[in-house]
Amino acid sequence: MLRLALGIALTALLPVAAQATLRIEQVYPALAAANATERAILFTADDRQAIDSFFRRHGGQEADQKQLPRREPLLVRDRLPEKTPLRPLPQLLDSQLPPLPRGYDRVIVGRDVVLLDRRSQTILDIMREVVR
Repeated sequence: MLRLALGIALTALLPVAAQATLRIEQVYPALAAANATERAILFTADDRQAIDSFFRRHGGQEADQKQLPRREPLLVRDRLPEKTPLRPLPQLLDSQLPPLPRGYDRVIVGRDVVLLDRRSQTILDIMREVVR
């Protein structure tokens, strides 16, 4: 009887453990990185500061700031949904950031800046709500 109760309790906790892992990957994308190259190109503190400062100074002048359609939140390690509108980073900002290896790109999706593996369309890192 005790084994049965313990088994039921552990089975009930499995979905919670899976969700906790998902949340950790959203906060620490390096844990989800598939290889050393991906870990090396994630947004650093300096990258985040440069991107945030740029959009504080320049706003979304490069983008059409009409009301953006609502969409599901983007998640690290998910694929970018098909037909998602992307914009390149402004050249002035992109020139301030370290270059990326071939096949990777930083793009604007809505108000987020996303690090994207172009071959698989996999989201590697996200800066949320930074484009003003």
